[in-house]
Amino acid sequence: MSSVTEESLKKQTKQFDLLCIFSLELSHRELEDVTCLGRCSHLIRLNLSRNNIRNLSCLESLKELKYLNVAHNKLSSLDGISGLEALVYLNLDGNLLNCLDALKQLVGLEKLRTLLLQDASQGTANPICQSSLYRASVLRLLPQIHILDGEHIRGQAKDLFQLCNQLQSQIKGGSDVLSAPAVSLPEPFLSETFWEMSTACSSDESIASALKEFNSQMSHCRKLNAQATAVIRKARDEDK
Repeated sequence: MSSVTEESLKKQTKQFDLLCIFSLELSHRELEDVTCLGRCSHLIRLNLSRNNIRNLSCLESLKELKYLNVAHNKLSSLDGISGLEALVYLNLDGNLLNCLDALKQLVGLEKLRTLLLQDASQGTANPICQSSLYRASVLRLLPQIHILDGEHIRGQAKDLFQLCNQLQSQIKGGSDVLSAPAVSLPEPFLSETFWEMSTACSSDESIASALKEFNSQMSHCRKLNAQATAVIRKARDEDK
């Protein structure tokens, strides 16, 4: 039986005490026994995916745990997980959970927002996901969930998620129902004639002299504007 030990954890994390460990990456270890993790009481993030774990009761003391990934193990029950009161994210994909009763351990986890029981992109799931009433049953049992199997079903992101799905469907289907409108180029901040002055002459020499000087200054400003526009355009081209 492959197990994790206090010594191996200290060596991996370079910590002298298990209480000083806040994050653990223990995936792909063929682990069966993780009892030692119960003493890492300050753990916040734990990845135990792709092992051979059958029981999570040893984790019930991890009151500060927020992220738990136990995908692709051999879990048929969630005994002990009800003690993880701070849990926000839980990945159970690819286990052996075969009935709704197995999820009742999650009912009291009021902070739980993300739950994964299957991964359509990988074609992996729990037996419970085969039921036609699976989604409705899970959402009725766990109303605190906002994201189920990667889909936003509650919360502020729900509408945006659905809109993205609709757009993706339209693109795949080649439909032009939601075709994007033509994008017009932005108007220049200043019109090309902004710097132009009237050439009307005045009989008053002082006014004519002032007008000449003013036109000279405006010409200088026009050149500065052109230089600034060129610098901005170059900067934008370099950012693309």
